[in-house]
Amino acid sequence: WGWPDWIVDLAGVRVALYFPAEREEVGRIIKSLFISVAEPKEFPTAAQPTYKKRFSGYWATHYRVHLPETLLNESQKRYAEARIEIQVASVLMHAWSEVEHDLVYKPLQGQLSSDEYAILDELNGLVLAGEIALERLQRAGDLRVSAHDREYTNHYDLASSLVEMAREKLTGLNIHDAAIGRVDLLFQLLLELGLNTPDQLAK
Repeated sequence: WGWPDWIVDLAGVRVALYFPAEREEVGRIIKSLFISVAEPKEFPTAAQPTYKKRFSGYWATHYRVHLPETLLNESQKRYAEARIEIQVASVLMHAWSEVEHDLVYKPLQGQLSSDEYAILDELNGLVLAGEIALERLQRAGDLRVSAHDREYTNHYDLASSLVEMAREKLTGLNIHDAAIGRVDLLFQLLLELGLNTPDQLAK
């Protein structure tokens, strides 16, 4: 996106994720809900950094979209062509990006020292390590939850498992836990029948 494209957005939205690995899933939801104006912009880019870094800097995906007219009432139709930027990154990355941007691009007290630049770079390394740890934690949790011989603890657990099992068939559809009906009744039924495990449910 060139400079002129950056100054015509009606709104900017940030999606801050606790688990960085959910970026792709959020991207699928954004593409299903909005009309894309351009290909998503992936960070880090190939552009040269503004200061010497050991770490890769900002990791995120930015989307440029329009609101579909079907979501707008008559008085809002004029917003249908307005551009919206949606920035998707982890909570950690958004926080680091804000600090870096305020210090590097909006210096209120002169140019930063080499030590300050080094600290920003160090913090970026810690954020990237934190993202890796969060991704590992999510995978470990998914592995625990997907154990086929465990019992569902409640209907929320069951609903989450149903969505996960059907993920491939539901690709591209805006389906979430609340959209699949009275799972509380299904949970009670499975409990009574002794079929209250992922293994039994999959069958």
